[in-house]
Formats: sequence, C-alpha cells, structure tokens
Amino acid sequence: MENNELRQQQIEALKTLYDYNKRLIYAIPQLTEELNEDKKPDTEEYQQKIVEGLNWEIQILNRTMDLINEEEEKISKESINSHIKILEQALLSKEDTLIAKAMEQEILPVLEQIDEVISEFLLKVL
Repeated sequence: MENNELRQQQIEALKTLYDYNKRLIYAIPQLTEELNEDKKPDTEEYQQKIVEGLNWEIQILNRTMDLINEEEEKISKESINSHIKILEQALLSKEDTLIAKAMEQEILPVLEQIDEVISEFLLKVL
C-alpha cells in the first residue's frame, strides 16, 4: 500500500510540475528578449523568479525521477546538471547576454524535454 501511495503522490507532483513547466517555457523567451534588447526595471526580479521556479522543478524531478525512468532513462540527472552548471556560470558572470544565451540554449531545451517526457508519462498513467 505504501508504494502505491508514494506512486500516487509522485504522479500528483508530476501533474503540478507539468503545468508549471509550461509557464517557464513561456517565460524564458520573454526574459531573454528583455536581457538582450529591452531591459526593464523588474527584469532582474523576473529572472530571479524564473531561477527559483527552475530550482523548484529540479527538486520535484529529483523526487520523481525513479518513476519517470522506471522503464528506461528518459531524463538524465547528469545531463540536466550539466545544463544547470552552464546557467550558474552565466548567472555568476552577471552578463545579461550570457544569461540570455544560457536560458535560451541550455535551459529552454531541457524544459521542453521535461514537458515532452512528463506529457507522455501522464498520458500513459492517467
């Protein structure tokens, strides 16, 4: 019974993650545009909220990775970590163009992969 309950909790977490992930996918192009061309007074705050959201997603993924990858590895923790490290370096540089590039070229593709994998998973289990 405990395993079934844990599985249900993980599925619920993945549903929430799926919905939230869509918001981040939508937000990143807006952020990169602001960083590259049209910085606003609240761009840094917007960037911080996206980074916080990304951290939250990683926490949920860490707690559900065994379920997502139970049949085969669909999401690699090591791969995600390598993309996150590139973003971390860009954030440390505080250079808007580097942050925008990391968001667009490293993070957005990861979020799109997460979207695809979770979508396929939820279609199977629901």
